Amino acid sequence: MSSNGGMNPDRVQAALHGDADVLTEILDVARDAVWPLCVHGVGGRLADAEDVLSETLYRALRSRTAYDPERPLGGWLRGITVRVLADHHRRRGPVTTSDAEPPEPTAATPFPSERVQDQERRTSVAEAMDGLDQVSRTLIQLRYAEGLSRTELATVTGLEVEAVKKRLQRARAWLRTRLQSLQQET
Repeated sequence: MSSNGGMNPDRVQAALHGDADVLTEILDVARDAVWPLCVHGVGGRLADAEDVLSETLYRALRSRTAYDPERPLGGWLRGITVRVLADHHRRRGPVTTSDAEPPEPTAATPFPSERVQDQERRTSVAEAMDGLDQVSRTLIQLRYAEGLSRTELATVTGLEVEAVKKRLQRARAWLRTRLQSLQQET
């Protein structure tokens, strides 16, 4: 897969110059690339995730001439998504776990007791994540849910690589402490 979400650079250029079919194809790739980030960014609320996705695609379409085809398409799209999520949180306030839809039980967890433990773990992690500031939460989500490298995180967020590294370290340390305290409370 190329850095442009599997898109041939010539096709990206064609879309930038108005080829509607290729532009539709790129928007499909974009939707698939940023949907998980949208869902995580709004705490699992699907209606809000759809709003964030729509706004992200709209902004990408509107600013497509500003895109540099030499840079990764996915990073550009994630950057737009992070800004849309920040705007969303400024308008609506922070995500809370009580607003999130409960995760579906997985078929890989065969016993009810394991499902309960898994749900408790997820709830604890979500509760701990609620205590992070928006930037740290976004960095953790992009790093561990999306698998972005520190360099990619720096590109997406506009932070320096060292700042990303420090924020991730602090966020992980805070989460570790918070999760340990939540575990002692139970």
